[in-house]
Amino acid sequence: MSKKALVCIANGSEEMEAVNVIDTLRRAKIEVTVAKVSQDDNERKTLGIVASRGVKLEADTHLEQICDQDFDAIVLPGGLGGAKVFAENQTLLDRLKKQKLSGKTTAAICASPAIVFSKNGLLEGITKATCYPSLKEQMPNHINWENHHVVVDHNIVTSQGPATAIPFALKLIEILEGKEKSQEVAKGLLHVD
Repeated sequence: MSKKALVCIANGSEEMEAVNVIDTLRRAKIEVTVAKVSQDDNERKTLGIVASRGVKLEADTHLEQICDQDFDAIVLPGGLGGAKVFAENQTLLDRLKKQKLSGKTTAAICASPAIVFSKNGLLEGITKATCYPSLKEQMPNHINWENHHVVVDHNIVTSQGPATAIPFALKLIEILEGKEKSQEVAKGLLHVD
């Protein structure tokens, strides 16, 4: 049975991070569900979002429709606007806390580790993480901020920004499907460490 990943998007999400993660995970045959996280009822009328650089993306479903489903990984792209939407959505925050407590992979890149994870207790119990460098001061005091493309501590995976989205996704593949599958996908992408 293939592994399942939930990738959340919202208005203001960083498009390169979202699309690169979705695409790379799908290349590993991971079943990816893209869920829109909305701020209000008006936003719930459509599955579309406008990402941080104006690119229009469309989700598969709304978060509320699948939040009770089981996922091997939940992934949040960055983008300051999208991260703020994520941080204010109680349905998402509750689901992320459940995911973390279950020991399953909970992942965020760019602004989301600082804006979503740090402000909502999702970094408790770990000692190291990363995020977009200009946001590192917003990380909790107990976190050793590491200047690495991807940082893994227990079941929490964090990354820095658009250019690190593919290494981030490859690390998620390694965690979910093994190093061999991650290397196979990396080779097909012409990705060099």
